[in-house]
Amino acid sequence: MNRNRYNAEVQILALLLIFTYCVVMAEDGISNKSTCKFEGTLSIEHARKLIKEVNVDCAEEELYALLDSEIALKDSAEIYILLGNNLYLKYYYSNEDVSDSVFSLFYKAYMIDTFWTGTTVGSEKRMLNLMSNAKTKAIVDHYQLDNRKNQKGKSIFKKWWLYPAAGAVGAILYFVVGSGGDEGRHIPNIPDPPSK
Repeated sequence: MNRNRYNAEVQILALLLIFTYCVVMAEDGISNKSTCKFEGTLSIEHARKLIKEVNVDCAEEELYALLDSEIALKDSAEIYILLGNNLYLKYYYSNEDVSDSVFSLFYKAYMIDTFWTGTTVGSEKRMLNLMSNAKTKAIVDHYQLDNRKNQKGKSIFKKWWLYPAAGAVGAILYFVVGSGGDEGRHIPNIPDPPSK
């Protein structure tokens, strides 16, 4: 009798745990639904307006939706700049340091369009420094990438005659210096030329 009661209690406890898990998952699914309302089609200007209104979550959602849509490359650079602005603004008053994430968003923008000249949302000095550093790094990386593309496929020795010349110099050094070690081998004495 005791054993049956114990089994019933375990079954009830298991059912309560499963029920609790289902309720928590359902609430999580409901809370992740977007509360942002986009006016008509997605636009960069609407996202910029949301950032200015400090509606950073909806701005972020709209900007990522814009990135997923088919947009021009120049527009994607602006979207990354706005995402960086938005992320900076989102954590401006918190103690959380997101400068690496903001920098990487600005860097992506400048890798797409190195000479992007649009308007940012906000003029916080630290954010502008991150933009400037990202632009500098992107310019340097573009320069190095161009150099690597130009060097690709080129031989170090452009002239064919350098290969046999290097071999000849190596053979001469081998015979003059010897094959290494002092194992009883030595350079024979070469007599002086006869004098007249």
